[in-house]
Amino acid sequence: IGIVDYPDVAEDSATVINALEYCAAESKRLGSNEPCRCTEDMVQAIKRKHRIADILRSTIAEDGFQIHYQPIWSIPRQRFVAAEALCRLTSTELGPIPPAEFIPIAEQTGLITSLTGIVLDEACSFVAAYLAAHPNTSFRGVSVNFSAVQFMQSDLTETVLKTVREHGIPPSFLRIEVTESAIAANPDMVHAFMDDMNAQGVRFYLDDFGTGYSNVALMLELPFDVVKLDKSILKAASAGHQTCLFLEHLVACFASTGSFVLCEGVETPEHRALLNDCGCTLMQGYLFSKPLPAGEAAALIAAHDRSE
Repeated sequence: IGIVDYPDVAEDSATVINALEYCAAESKRLGSNEPCRCTEDMVQAIKRKHRIADILRSTIAEDGFQIHYQPIWSIPRQRFVAAEALCRLTSTELGPIPPAEFIPIAEQTGLITSLTGIVLDEACSFVAAYLAAHPNTSFRGVSVNFSAVQFMQSDLTETVLKTVREHGIPPSFLRIEVTESAIAANPDMVHAFMDDMNAQGVRFYLDDFGTGYSNVALMLELPFDVVKLDKSILKAASAGHQTCLFLEHLVACFASTGSFVLCEGVETPEHRALLNDCGCTLMQGYLFSKPLPAGEAAALIAAHDRSE
């Protein structure tokens, strides 16, 4: 049940409707059978959410997103071997809007499909340009995050492969990041998509391992090349010996299945040393590089590319 005071809190019919929908959903989410009364702060949050949705629509139409790339460092090879494509929304009337805020709104409104298509196209373009400039590179591709909503597309496999072909890059240079929550939401669709894409050479990362579901049996069923550990695991391992031992065994466990472990949030030399001691070979974080515009990312990767 949602309750909205009119006109004290909601001043027009559109705001009343939006506020009632929000409060009813919030009441249902809490599961307390208690009515949810809308406050002025809630109304402002609702208005901001709708404004961000409008900004997303116009930015998609104008192709106005900025795509940055955060390189991924290989300890054994002592160079950047991959990068993650990250979407940025900076020049808006609301100022910079963080991904943690606009991505959920894109998912709720269904705009995430178009947004991911833009990121995928830009990522493939980045790879094509880098391969053309550095034909003997040891760099092996860019990863793109896929939302649970993405897997509701019936033509997803064809759409992704079409983009890869249009840019003329080997499919193995595309890596798709999937969270366990996305798999849990559409297990059959995700499984079929991964099998189809893996047969074409596309690689997969299990993203944010350690943030809720963390089902090792799932890892054994699906063709993940890399498991990305959430930075919370690194934080815990840095604070306690027992967690550090757990991390070491976790890395060994995944290695035994043929998967590499990549740890996010590496910010200090101490983080790097700890992960190295635990056998983690792939690292991503501000110690190595912040997310960079395409040109800067390519230059940084090339500066460490020793296979040229």
